[in-house]
Amino acid sequence: MAPAVEVLFAPATEAFQNDHTVVAPVLDILIKTKGCQGIYYGSALEDKTQFVALIVWETLDAHQALIDDKETYPILGAHLAKAVDLSKLEMFHVHFEPDAHLAPVLDAPFTSYLHVQSRKPGKTAAEVEAPLNALIALPVLPGGHGGASGKGVEKDEHVLLFGWDSPQIHRGSAAREEAKKILADAKEVGDKYRAGHVKLNTYKKYSA
Repeated sequence: MAPAVEVLFAPATEAFQNDHTVVAPVLDILIKTKGCQGIYYGSALEDKTQFVALIVWETLDAHQALIDDKETYPILGAHLAKAVDLSKLEMFHVHFEPDAHLAPVLDAPFTSYLHVQSRKPGKTAAEVEAPLNALIALPVLPGGHGGASGKGVEKDEHVLLFGWDSPQIHRGSAAREEAKKILADAKEVGDKYRAGHVKLNTYKKYSA
């Protein structure tokens, strides 16, 4: 099975916006935790108050073991509170497919994310997944690094990631007629979205 990627969205504190190293004590704990395979984080280019993190775990159980650690996890939370507003933190896990695309997407100069937070009434998870998978299947243009998507484990939500050399290349790719048609199909099934680009900081590089 593909690794479990912990997806984090939260409002960033002013301290983090001014200095990303504020989150370093959290990352120091994660990198020493058994089963942690990759650590990536940053702020959305479109809104620097949006904190984004993608933590790759070997298994869901590996992350759960950290959460259950009554000594370490409260310390991690106290450090994280300096970087984000914990009261508005969203955390869930996704098994991204194809797994072989995940590392290039995370290591690309820029990573785009599309978070489908809810579906329109009567629409199914399969109907959301179809256009996301269709976008991944499109030919990769120069400056693209492929894509990966998956459904939330705990939440009935979906995340699509793509790697790019620049946001401009992403916009050019999305302007293709075939891409516009697929995106139109996606809008017919998805109801609420979060989307943006992030220049991820790499604290631990993931290797598939």
